Amino acid sequence: VTVLAKGVAGLMLLGIIVHTIAVIATGNHVRRAKENIKAAGYQMSLAEIIPPPLEESKNAAVELKKIFGLLTLGSNEMYSPGGSPGKVVKQYEELLKFYKAGSTTPYSDKQLAELEELFSKDDLKRIFQLLSDAASKKEARFQRQYFRGPGLPLPEMGHHRSVCRMLAIRAQYEAQVGNKVDALRLVREGLIVGELMKTEPILMSQLARLANLKVSLEALRFVSARHELTDSELESLNQLLIPYADAEPMIRGINGERVLFGQWFFEERHTAEGSWLIGTLPNAAFFRLYHWYPFRPVYNVDHSSYLNHMLKQLQFFKVDLSELTAEEVEEVAQKKISRFALITPMVASSLEDARIRLEQSRSLSDMTMIAIACNQYRHRKGSYPEVLDDLGPVPTEKATGKPYNFQKTEDAIYIYSGYTLYNGSLTIDLNGKENKLHGVKITTASVPDKEDSLKRDQAAIQGKWKVVAMKAAGNPGPDNVIAVMKYEFKGNRLIITPAEPGTDYTFKLDPSSKPTATFDMTPVGSKKPDDTMKGIYVLVGDQLKLCLAKKKRPTEMRAEAEDGFGQVLIELQREKP
Repeated sequence: VTVLAKGVAGLMLLGIIVHTIAVIATGNHVRRAKENIKAAGYQMSLAEIIPPPLEESKNAAVELKKIFGLLTLGSNEMYSPGGSPGKVVKQYEELLKFYKAGSTTPYSDKQLAELEELFSKDDLKRIFQLLSDAASKKEARFQRQYFRGPGLPLPEMGHHRSVCRMLAIRAQYEAQVGNKVDALRLVREGLIVGELMKTEPILMSQLARLANLKVSLEALRFVSARHELTDSELESLNQLLIPYADAEPMIRGINGERVLFGQWFFEERHTAEGSWLIGTLPNAAFFRLYHWYPFRPVYNVDHSSYLNHMLKQLQFFKVDLSELTAEEVEEVAQKKISRFALITPMVASSLEDARIRLEQSRSLSDMTMIAIACNQYRHRKGSYPEVLDDLGPVPTEKATGKPYNFQKTEDAIYIYSGYTLYNGSLTIDLNGKENKLHGVKITTASVPDKEDSLKRDQAAIQGKWKVVAMKAAGNPGPDNVIAVMKYEFKGNRLIITPAEPGTDYTFKLDPSSKPTATFDMTPVGSKKPDDTMKGIYVLVGDQLKLCLAKKKRPTEMRAEAEDGFGQVLIELQREKP
């Protein structure tokens, strides 16, 4: 018994010695991993990761938080799956139903009328004004309590995505009714608002930022299909795309994940500040047990594996993808994690494609600019290019170092990437086989044919209309005149009542005119060019807007004085039989 006891004691002592050596050795691995991260120049503390605050007058987060307050996901302060829903602005939900990712289909007349009604609501007016105010500041600091968990910003992140969609919906609407200036302004605001998360020290926020970019690019492609853009407009849009190509926000997000959340799992801080996150996990007891000293060697191996993995992911952003094969990129992205690591595979899985997603976002911006070039080509020459070379210099794909692929069919143009690691959602027929590729599609049928659109509008404008609002040179018209004024369209004749005898007009529509559909009216029998009122129009269902001037044709639906002569803005509503 004594011999057996001595043997057991000896084995225990040997186990303690081996365990202690293992703790020291694996602990050294952890220290070296931290030293490597520090030597590479990456931040090591929370104070270094979180950006400094901004003055309230310069902080766009002030306006965004007001919007998020209007659009409450739930009654809980923090994200809670399955939590009871709170109050949501009704019009907000109705408006978002008009968003369809990747769609190039114009809104129907009924949809345009519904959107016009929604945009007149006070709640949505306030939200759009707040978004415009936020975009004018161009910087945001949300100053969240990041240590409370990665789930904390999820509700606001969802709303951030949704307001970018709202801006895209309205940009498409304005483009379709002929307001190019407002459409481009809304696209710019979408690009700025979507980028406001760039200083967030959470990878999830940076991935959401790239998703916001995709929404704005969809709207931009739609606007460019309907309106020719000037060189200055294109340059201003290009400048707004540059920050999205920067790797620094993604690096900050990954490094923030390490500093903010890695410490919960590997430095026992989850029992204090991080208790909310651990408390929501089914295996909370396991995580606490994992920190127990007997498991320290395995814990240290896991911790050092996590730190090494994070460092490699950070360094991956310095890699030129065009110099690596797809297999080499996958190997670098996934990295080998120790088979003894338990937590690292779980918390690091979202990092593996971050570098690829950034490059995919960059390529989407490139392909959008090529799509805009195709639209510009059609605006100027009346048809789309047959091959990519027709456009002149265009961006090449950085991941492959080669030109983007260009395919033209009877009803569409496809511009797509040849990089195999991108996750594609665009269906393209290649050699009789459907493929899901990363790219953009220009539906050539989405732009109405000139003759068809003229017949449509000429037929739709017929009948009697009552004036509901009128402004001249910025001043409202007399209420007593507006109350009785009517317009009647018969064929190509316009009769305005009440009016002096002999003031009937002929009118001419050109819905294909750029940048806005034109409307000209001339007194019957007149042959003097100066007698013609030159204008633009927007016809949506039972709503008609005219903006007229005698000297210079208006370009926007505004009743402003120009060169001493005012533009007249008239809003009409169809009279029901």
